[in-house]
Amino acid sequence: MSIGIVIITHGNIGREMTKVVETITNEKSGFVCVSVDHNSPLEFISKNIHAAIEQVKTTEGVLVLTDIFGATPCNECVPLLSNKNIQIVAGVNLPMLMKIATHMLPSNLLEAAHFIQNYGKNNILDVRDLCQKAGK
Repeated sequence: MSIGIVIITHGNIGREMTKVVETITNEKSGFVCVSVDHNSPLEFISKNIHAAIEQVKTTEGVLVLTDIFGATPCNECVPLLSNKNIQIVAGVNLPMLMKIATHMLPSNLLEAAHFIQNYGKNNILDVRDLCQKAGK
């Protein structure tokens, strides 16, 4: 993986999803997680986000994945968009993390962000509808 990955979520959601990915793949993911406690001062959250980005920073950039657009984890990242080597995708889910861990992302940061955003969207499925279409 040449693009650094930072996962920023409420509570330990990111850490737990990362544990699942590492259990399934039986490999360290290289993801760095920031858990956001709603009682923490914004300065503390911002400091942890910056430290996480520094930890995974590569010449190809850092992809930041947050849980909810418009919530604190995402809002605290928005100022980072002034840096062209950082892309942010909100709505992180387990299929996205599994894909990142098991697939070579495009080396272009913007293309990687679009790829993983679309992958996440495409893996939200109505299972009843799929089973009915498959005749099950």
